[in-house]
Order: sequence, then structure tokens, then C-alpha cells
Amino acid sequence: MRSRTPSTYVVGMPGAEPYAALLTRLAEAGGTARAGDVGYYAVSDAAELRDALYAIGTSIAIRCSIDLEAPPDDPALVNVYFDGALVPSDAVDGWSWDGAQRIRVNGSACDALKSGEVLDARVVFGCDTVVR
Repeated sequence: MRSRTPSTYVVGMPGAEPYAALLTRLAEAGGTARAGDVGYYAVSDAAELRDALYAIGTSIAIRCSIDLEAPPDDPALVNVYFDGALVPSDAVDGWSWDGAQRIRVNGSACDALKSGEVLDARVVFGCDTVVR
């Protein structure tokens, strides 16, 4: 069995600016570097710290895959809803099958899910799948 290297998130507090290059390298080594010149979460006040911890928490807790308890009788009769709104089947910006019992959420639908703003994600069996 392969062991997975844990991710390391780096947050730089006020006064850490002289160590920015080191903090970015630590984030890169930890597999969590952010895009841009500053690869770590640079915060300057309590609000930015709250936002950074929220972003880190949602990225850890929310994944863009949904494991089903059992495969559906007919995969063509499955739909996904976020907070009651239909998410169409779309390999780019919706959802797609990732095996018989797993749904992969893609693109902007994944971004919406990982934002932490989606409170209810449901997979419903029994109606024709809506395709974008």
C-alpha cells in the first residue's frame, strides 16, 4: 500500500515578508503552493487570516467527487443538484461518471462546490439525465 504524503499549508503572518521566498518553497514542497509570486497564504490582519483558514479548510474538507452507496440501476437516470439547482452532466463544467459508484464534479461546478457556498449536494435517481 502506498502512503500518501500529507499536504502542508503555509500561512505568513505580519513580519514574515523577509522569508517570503522560503515560505513559498515550503508551500511548493508541501504541494499547496498558490498561483502567482507568493505561493503561501500571506495575511496581514485577522480578516485575511480568517479567509485563508476558510479557504484551506474548504479545500481539505470538500472534494469534487461523490461516492454513491450503490451503483444506480440505470446510469442514464441520474441527476445532481446543488441547493436544489440542477447541475447538468458535462465533463467540462458539470458532472460525469468516474466509475460505477462515483460521480466527478468538474470545472465551475467543482469550484462552486469547493467554495463552501453549496450547502446541499444531492444525487437523484429516476429521471432522465440532463446533459448540457
